[in-house]
Amino acid sequence: ETLAAAIEQGGSSLRDFIAVNGQSGYFQQSYFVYNRTGQPCRVCGTPIRQIKQGQRSTFYCINCQT
Repeated sequence: ETLAAAIEQGGSSLRDFIAVNGQSGYFQQSYFVYNRTGQPCRVCGTPIRQIKQGQRSTFYCINCQT
């Protein structure tokens, strides 16, 4: 379901990627937690948190992902 939605919305453009039709994907606007630190969770409204693990970022909702 998620993959189909991402394809329909042109994927998730990162940095300067542009598709062959000249457009960037806009699926990243639908992310529930990724890169949304401090913004409200789309499910419960709790602010999204970010932690770093082994030089990588992890984003999560403390209410929904316990």
